[in-house]
Amino acid sequence: TTCLLPSLSEEGGEEFSEDAVEELFKTLYETEEEWDGPEITVEESKDLTEFLTGETTRPPLEMLVWLRTAAFRIGSEYLDENNDKEKNLSLLRSINVVVHVLENTCMKTKPYELQLPESLIPTPETDFQAAAQTLWKLDSNRLQPQKDYIIDVQNYKHPCHKEDCASDPLFTHVDPAVFDSRP
Repeated sequence: TTCLLPSLSEEGGEEFSEDAVEELFKTLYETEEEWDGPEITVEESKDLTEFLTGETTRPPLEMLVWLRTAAFRIGSEYLDENNDKEKNLSLLRSINVVVHVLENTCMKTKPYELQLPESLIPTPETDFQAAAQTLWKLDSNRLQPQKDYIIDVQNYKHPCHKEDCASDPLFTHVDPAVFDSRP
C-alpha cells in the first residue's frame, strides 16, 4: 500500500507539456563544470516547485506517474560514462531532489485511521503492561522469538553498571529472510 495520494486536479495548466518538463529536468541535471556532478540549488528547487504549482504549467493528474518516471529516465541519461562515483552520487542526489519536490507538490499524505477492536482500545485506567501488550498484538511485522531470532541474555547486569558484562553477542541467530520480507 502507498502512503501518498495525488493532490493534483484532473485538469492541468494549458501550457503544461511533456517537452517543457523534459527540458526543465535536463537543465537541472546538466553540469557546467566538467569535473563536477549536478547539484540542484535551492533556487532551482523553487523554480521546479513554481512550475509544478503554476496556474498555467501545473501537470494534470494523469501525468503523475509519467513525471516520476521522467525524473529517473532523464536523470539516468546523465550517469557518468567513466563511472565516476562522486559525479554519479551528485546526480543521484539531484534526482532525489526532483522526486522529493514532485512528491511535496503533487502528492499528499494518505490519512491513516487505526481500526481497533473495542477490546484493544486503551483507556486512562489501562496499565503500562496492557498497553505494551496491545502494541505487541498490533505489530504485524514483529519477529517471533526462537523462530526469527534467538538471543542469549548471559549474565545478569545491574542498571548501574556501565560496562557490558556479557562475553558473547546478545543475538546468537537472526534469520536473514526477515530483512527481505519486512519494511
